[in-house]
Amino acid sequence: MNKYRFYTMFIVMLALLSLVLFSFEYISFQVCISSIICLFIIHSSITALGAYFIQLNYFIRSINKGTLTTKSIALTFDDGPHENTQAVLDVLAKYQVTATFFIIGKNIASKESTLQQIDAAGHSIGNHSFEHSYWYSIKPVKELVVDIQKNNELIESIIQKKVRWFRPPYGVTNPRIAAAIHSTRMQSIGWNIRSYDTVGHSVEKTLARITSKLKDSDIVLMHDSLDTTAQLLEKLILHCQKELIEIVSLENLIEQKAYE
Repeated sequence: MNKYRFYTMFIVMLALLSLVLFSFEYISFQVCISSIICLFIIHSSITALGAYFIQLNYFIRSINKGTLTTKSIALTFDDGPHENTQAVLDVLAKYQVTATFFIIGKNIASKESTLQQIDAAGHSIGNHSFEHSYWYSIKPVKELVVDIQKNNELIESIIQKKVRWFRPPYGVTNPRIAAAIHSTRMQSIGWNIRSYDTVGHSVEKTLARITSKLKDSDIVLMHDSLDTTAQLLEKLILHCQKELIEIVSLENLIEQKAYE
């Protein structure tokens, strides 16, 4: 049973208890209604937090951190392929670092060679949905399944590998997305260090945010669609070298294969 079902059942049971207490006149009608309203607010708040923070594993179990006990991290990039992906690949090649790219299907058109280059360089590729629309999380399960499968098939047609990892757009999860992930037999991948590189902060400020949180077996989220990512990446790699933090592949960090 996932956390969402558990907390929902728990809240429902408390609400029913309030009704029972009211029926036996242990509490007043006003107290009963107030209790139910409070329970509803609590449940809605917990559910909203669970939807936004993938690390809570509220609707589905995601892998948000590695299993290694050494000072090591894995780098992940969302929203490619993009014109800026090449600069990111160049930095990774310069320092012989392996990363994972979570790909948006609609961005692949005319950039198939970029996917092939990512694969040929030894980086892993994951599914970040085909559409990645703003309203992605409220689509029906059937549409979400089609979206995931469409991207899987497109990626496979280019690199001849079946991807296993799925990162939900914006990291948002809910019962629909959880059902679609289960239906497509994908593994949800989250993170435990979010760079927030898309909010417009300077490279130095974003770097400071990442490095202040580095511990053991961290999964770092960045975006290869930004003009500043290559610069940020190089500074992060140099910091890790200085602090003796090993940058490993996501496969090694979580001890799981990227492909079937």
